[in-house]
Amino acid sequence: MPGRRALNVKEFAPGTDNTREPYIVSLTLPAGVTSVKASDYSSPTFKNFTTLTEFNAAAVETVGNYAFYNCTLETIDLPASLTTIGVNPFVRCTKLTAINVDSGNLAFQGQGGMLLDKAETTLITYPAATGSIAGALSGIITVGNDAFYGCTALPTVSLPVVQTVGDDAFYYCTGLTTVSLPAATSIGRGAFCYTGSKALTVTLGPAAPTLGAEMFMLAQPGRRRHGPLRRDRVRLDAR
Repeated sequence: MPGRRALNVKEFAPGTDNTREPYIVSLTLPAGVTSVKASDYSSPTFKNFTTLTEFNAAAVETVGNYAFYNCTLETIDLPASLTTIGVNPFVRCTKLTAINVDSGNLAFQGQGGMLLDKAETTLITYPAATGSIAGALSGIITVGNDAFYGCTALPTVSLPVVQTVGDDAFYYCTGLTTVSLPAATSIGRGAFCYTGSKALTVTLGPAAPTLGAEMFMLAQPGRRRHGPLRRDRVRLDAR
């Protein structure tokens, strides 16, 4: 149209509270957008998309840390072009049930709704609205930072060959009661932080893993600081 310029937009970074983002249910990014901006907890990229259920980005190559933090997406399809993903882009996506990856993608793989690396040995994201996925975790060696963050519907997790568990891996998994990590050699900082009021049993192997700080600290609801360790709610078993 006369008087309009074509914009060479490379990164998707939404506007302010004054836009009409709360009314957007389906969002398709143009082919020129190759990056979705990283988020932080204070200003999530999708903070104003309060009714978004569908997202399409056929040319995106990079998705930043926590990019979809607190988004209302229920499922998402990741394209073949995607090569780089930051720390769990779907943290606090409480309605998310499945992450699907194009079969032509050379870096990532979708399995049972989870997001894995192509070798299917590193778990990047477990969808927060999903309960247990039978047998799906049997080949995973590494659990990434925040991988299970906010999976409140998950009661039990068995990771028979996992060696490394990242920071905050099970943060805010308030329904969690048992976790089996018989092969773990390293468990990161805050891995089981704020797992709620239920008793939690974590079963380890005979060789004690390296444990990060504040592994079982329970956050005070609505605050960022940590409260005291509730030893009556946490049990470590070595087998």
